[in-house]
Amino acid sequence: MNLLPKTREEFSKTEYWNTFFKKRGAKAFEWYGEYPELCGHLHKYIKPQDPVLVVGCGNSKLSADLYDVGYRKLTNIDISGIVIKQMLQIHAEQRPELLFLQMDVLKMEFEDTKFNVVLDKGTLDALMSDDSPESNERISTMFSEIDRVLKPCGRWVCVSLLQDHVLRAVLKFFPERGWMVRIVRCIEAEQKSARNGESSGLPVFIVICTKMVKMLNFTPVLELHLGADGKGERFTSPEALIEGVQMIQQAALVCNRLGTTNVVSDGEVSLDLMQPGTSSPRFTVYICDRPCANEASRKFAAFVVPQGRETEWLFATQEGRTSLQNSVGYDRLAVITMHRGHVYPSLEELQEELSECILQIAPAGHNRKIPFLSAGQDVGARKVCHEATSSISVKTKRGQTKLVVDTSYLGCEHHIYMGVGVSMALRANSNCGQILVIGLGGGGLCTYLYNCFKQTTIEAVDIDPLTEKIAKNYFGLPSDDRLKLCFEDGIVYMKQLSEQEKVFDAVLFDVDSKDPNVGMSCPPKEFLDIEVLNVVRKLIGKNGLFILNLVCRSEELKKDIKAKLKETFCCVSCYKLEQDVNEVVFCLDKKFKDTETIRAEIKSAAQNFNSIVKENKIQSRNIVDVTDLVKKLNIS
Repeated sequence: MNLLPKTREEFSKTEYWNTFFKKRGAKAFEWYGEYPELCGHLHKYIKPQDPVLVVGCGNSKLSADLYDVGYRKLTNIDISGIVIKQMLQIHAEQRPELLFLQMDVLKMEFEDTKFNVVLDKGTLDALMSDDSPESNERISTMFSEIDRVLKPCGRWVCVSLLQDHVLRAVLKFFPERGWMVRIVRCIEAEQKSARNGESSGLPVFIVICTKMVKMLNFTPVLELHLGADGKGERFTSPEALIEGVQMIQQAALVCNRLGTTNVVSDGEVSLDLMQPGTSSPRFTVYICDRPCANEASRKFAAFVVPQGRETEWLFATQEGRTSLQNSVGYDRLAVITMHRGHVYPSLEELQEELSECILQIAPAGHNRKIPFLSAGQDVGARKVCHEATSSISVKTKRGQTKLVVDTSYLGCEHHIYMGVGVSMALRANSNCGQILVIGLGGGGLCTYLYNCFKQTTIEAVDIDPLTEKIAKNYFGLPSDDRLKLCFEDGIVYMKQLSEQEKVFDAVLFDVDSKDPNVGMSCPPKEFLDIEVLNVVRKLIGKNGLFILNLVCRSEELKKDIKAKLKETFCCVSCYKLEQDVNEVVFCLDKKFKDTETIRAEIKSAAQNFNSIVKENKIQSRNIVDVTDLVKKLNIS
């Protein structure tokens, strides 16, 4: 039995609704939710003692439900005499004070200022099914009638999908007359429709227009709220409010599609989550799908990226997030990153904050229990020590208190094994020599090497002059003739040194990449071009050592890099850190008779480094697990 009209214009015809209710009979027809989903909003704006006019009541149970909880001054009108007769028969005995009248909302017969509230659930959308001149004229008449029958400070409360032409009509009529306009999203009604499989994908709104006296030089009050208890946002113009509603509608359509469709063929979908009244996202959510044999039982989880790690390849690139998804084994994974400038609570509190939002992107049939995963026990924290604007880098830090720096502590484990490499390079010269470090950063590696190798000079190169101030003020970088700083492009500077025929005992690459799309976060890809590697080979001569901190998650790229290293240097040894992605690579341009010889040299260098650390009272224990290092060395 088809109850839908042949044309949209029929929604405004008495004949259509008479036929509709004849065919439907006593079965209630509800637009956009029922009393349980709407009551939290309606009770906020309608008092039990208010005289309420319900326009276009149809055979909805809403008035009866309001009556049963104490609302006695309810007058219901509808253009259809058939439905009014049905409703009188249904409610006459149990709800005698519930009034039902056949009446056209465009030609109401009530005296002026009779009601405190006019309640509309779907009538506005039915009468304005398009943006034709006829529809606009009807709505203008309807609004004028609502204005007439409402008392001063009375409210028009309307449940609507707020399609663009409807929203514009509302915001054209009421603000111009000095009315306050508040739009509230009714998520409860949307969730009920989704659970029943009846969702249109469009969000449901409740419009509350309060009749105020227009004053000279007034500014219209325009608000948008995300829920009954949600924090509202105030807008300065109707166009700004329209844009806010459209953003919600677009996001809802995306979420609806995510609920019903596997988007693996579309690539990755991302959403920014913002708090009302703010201009910057609090979270970014990346939705990763993969093919699934049984779409009805897709496994879904959320992964919270700890603060500060959002720029790592695993979390910052689509390839990395796909790798993460495969490793955790979920068919859909929501990868959540946090933004600077916000304060985040514990992982448990964050889960509570995000749960409702993440549920909106769950696949159909999900049981509403979302596993929240992370790379640790908490969400991490950012401690900003210094903030400045750099012409090279956009990374900033903030702070005022001068810190006492513990230079005996190494924040990066890979620096330990780079220190082993320096020990190996300097042993022939009784731990004396010259080393070149490409990538100063916070200065942690240079400071540590400076304190370990007391008779060695260090030349550190960084492209950003701002790092000097940060390294000295916050990370204890020393300042004397043993440590020379140069601020230049590392590749350009090494070529200049090579042309000057400078030779170093060791050249260290510990330089960060700012390109998250390469799959390698250290070093930048161009640092490992054959031309650059040949410059490094010349700088270390026959007896020096090239020490590389390699952070690469792309297996194909890593394979290509190691092939270049083996092509350039005679001996390449790699040590993969167990807890990190870092791999420390030792490259020499001299041949060894077998792998055991080089293994023995690195073992001896590690033992020497342990002794140096203890002799200089930097650590009281061995800093290197020599057995583990030698066992896990991969030598070519």
